[in-house]
Amino acid sequence: MSAAYVTLASGFTQKYRSLLLTKWQRALNSEYISCNHEFILQELFGDTFTIRDWHANGLPKDNISIDNAIIMQKTRQYVVCVDPQMQAVAWIKSQWKLEGKQPGDHIRSTTIRDVNFKKHLEIAIELGVPMLISELPE
Repeated sequence: MSAAYVTLASGFTQKYRSLLLTKWQRALNSEYISCNHEFILQELFGDTFTIRDWHANGLPKDNISIDNAIIMQKTRQYVVCVDPQMQAVAWIKSQWKLEGKQPGDHIRSTTIRDVNFKKHLEIAIELGVPMLISELPE
């Protein structure tokens, strides 16, 4: 269930994630497959020291933010953050600087409104570097 949560539910709101978990638990129970009734991602994948570092780097202390950070750490897919207060953007930039990347490695940052957006994206793809795109319209 944890793998499904990280790969399939990560793009949804917390409310919808909870609904999915309930459906998955019912499906497992109907097949007589046991599972915990309470699914807490932080207990499965959370590391107290890592989470404390995330908070020191600006990650909000609520459970949704921590779950989202764990998903970002565990997934191989691109991640979309709905971030009206720009907290995730600040945390991602701060986190990237502190992860001991090689000199010259950095995260490319742009906005969808940047006149050079397409060029920035092409360069990031060519070089294989991550791209942080902010201020996307709904």
